[in-house]
Amino acid sequence: MIEYLQAQQKLMSTLRNVSRIVGIIAGVLAIVTPFVSLGSSIGFIVVGVPSGIILMFLAIGLRGRAEDLRKLSVSTKSPETFNPLLNAYVKKISIHRVILWVFGGIIILENLSIFNLGTGVTSDIMYNLLSSSWLFLLLGGYIIYLGFVLSKQVKDLTPALVQ
Repeated sequence: MIEYLQAQQKLMSTLRNVSRIVGIIAGVLAIVTPFVSLGSSIGFIVVGVPSGIILMFLAIGLRGRAEDLRKLSVSTKSPETFNPLLNAYVKKISIHRVILWVFGGIIILENLSIFNLGTGVTSDIMYNLLSSSWLFLLLGGYIIYLGFVLSKQVKDLTPALVQ
């Protein structure tokens, strides 16, 4: 059990670092791009700022999950502290995975509707909207993937609740 918890803690820390780094890059690019090139900055602003904010909040949430897993792995030797911590953690990630799935699904569905735009849009604006839509689809997919990671943890940790 300790090895599993440590492996999951390492996974959460890695996903947190990836989210944080990509979020910082997206936010910085969104801030810097209008000053560098005025012609095509709308796509970076439309994508960068919301993506950066979303990824930074995900990084904060993943830090909490990694900390919870660290506490669990430390307390495995004491069943009277391990069982309540495990029960609380499984309940918490059960809720969080559903929130991630819903939020990722909303992002994907909202950006799939961009393809139903009217024909009155100029090609430059349409290009920026479509390129930002694909990046948001990737972001939605990443958020849904995080939901599946938490779902796997629920499946793996639930049998330990019975013991």
